[in-house]
Amino acid sequence: MSQSIKIEGSLLAKNTILNFIGQVVPLLVAVVTIPYIIHHLGPERFGIFSLAFVVLGYFTIIDLGLGRATTKFVAEALGKGETEQIPAIVWTSLIFTSVLGLAGELILISITPLLVERVLNVPFYLIEETKSVFYIISATLLIVLITATLSGLLEAYQRFDLLNTLKIPSNVLTYVIPAIALFFGAGLPIIVLLLLMKNLCILLIYLFLTLKVMPATTRPFFRVDFKVANSLFSFGGWMALHNAAATILLYLDRFLVGIFLTMSAVTYYIVSYELANRFLIITSSMMAVLFPAFSSLEAMDKEKLQKLFVRALKYLILIMGLISGIVFIFSKEILLLWLGNEFTMKSTVVLQIFAIGAFLCSLAWIGGVVLQATGNPKVVTIIHILQVPIYILSTWLLIKTMGIEGAALSWTIRILLSSVLLFFTCWKVRLFKPIFLLQNGSFKFAVVLCVISGITIVIKSFIPFSLINISLIFSGFMMLMLVIIWKWVLDQEDKAFIICTVNSFNLKN
Repeated sequence: MSQSIKIEGSLLAKNTILNFIGQVVPLLVAVVTIPYIIHHLGPERFGIFSLAFVVLGYFTIIDLGLGRATTKFVAEALGKGETEQIPAIVWTSLIFTSVLGLAGELILISITPLLVERVLNVPFYLIEETKSVFYIISATLLIVLITATLSGLLEAYQRFDLLNTLKIPSNVLTYVIPAIALFFGAGLPIIVLLLLMKNLCILLIYLFLTLKVMPATTRPFFRVDFKVANSLFSFGGWMALHNAAATILLYLDRFLVGIFLTMSAVTYYIVSYELANRFLIITSSMMAVLFPAFSSLEAMDKEKLQKLFVRALKYLILIMGLISGIVFIFSKEILLLWLGNEFTMKSTVVLQIFAIGAFLCSLAWIGGVVLQATGNPKVVTIIHILQVPIYILSTWLLIKTMGIEGAALSWTIRILLSSVLLFFTCWKVRLFKPIFLLQNGSFKFAVVLCVISGITIVIKSFIPFSLINISLIFSGFMMLMLVIIWKWVLDQEDKAFIICTVNSFNLKN
């Protein structure tokens, strides 16, 4: 049976980098394939394709938080060395998740006609095609839920090497399959069906990897422990409410754009949203590692937990602040080079707003994760639920008055509010103090970034557009910021940590 996991900075950093690599490779593939997919599907069909997966995202809340609860309790068991509890946690969670997933599929199938014909602004000639897409998406729900649970189990074991070995080809195929299918003339329903088959194959591989890492899960086989189920649902209940609120907050803007505007507007909006939020792969890479680490440290060493949180927050501010600044400054050039003039005219301001929101989202994310991992899911859930009615109203009003720019602005304002409330809660439970940001150089970095970004924007406005000029401006901005970070923001412990992390990737490992 597997032994307990030792939480060390080098292990967490290495796993974060593995997660990042596992997400950046598919991102590079997406950059190449998305223009081709949009061109051959057209803005309306691409909007339908995107909204179908938005609906799938909404229905993942039906797992009632069991996936996240499983990760937490397995990580806690590993932290305490109580590995004999893991089999009951695993199979109880998987069986209940399967039942809930099947129920969700039946519900989604039954409401598809109403959703397509009455709710979404789908062109008449695409209604039947859209229904077919949604029916296939319904069949994907159970596969997605079980895969997420198995992925969370591997996260609890800090086996991000196995996770990313599988995630890289899986996520790459998510973009490659539609491109190849379109090349051979396939329609949208066939594309979605091919993605379903891909997800089923990935699920079977996840199951194999889980049994390999945790052979104890085969003994006892398919056994439900109702005492364990009570603990899972108790924690997962608040997680489910949180996930429900978070899912509404995550997808509401795109859904309302599809209702009040057009399927083409959905495409212009989603492309900017996805581009800015794709850079959150850095944050998600960190959070996937930190959640089980925080959960384990909560059971072992709370002082070490606080230190890990503060240092992770600093690195997140440095990395995401720099990336968000780049996207904000060069948003017009990014869209022009990637998707052409039409997207540049309609999406530049949206992308700039999302660049700011993506940075704030990183802060909110780590605040929520540390609170959930330390046994405070209730607070995070309440914060998200309180935002829902405000967000619905503000998004509706701003879409009506400003179009897709209004939707982006509403999203960013909501993220700002969430960040403030979550960090206020972290301060109240003594996980965080604002003085930390002054002491570790994070506030100094933020001020310098804003000043240099403003200067760069002014310089760029006086120089004619060309690849050479943009490359020179970008290179100068990056060199200046990296020098400032290394000399005036990182301390000796940071530099030693970075060197240690690099050394952890030597050939012996």
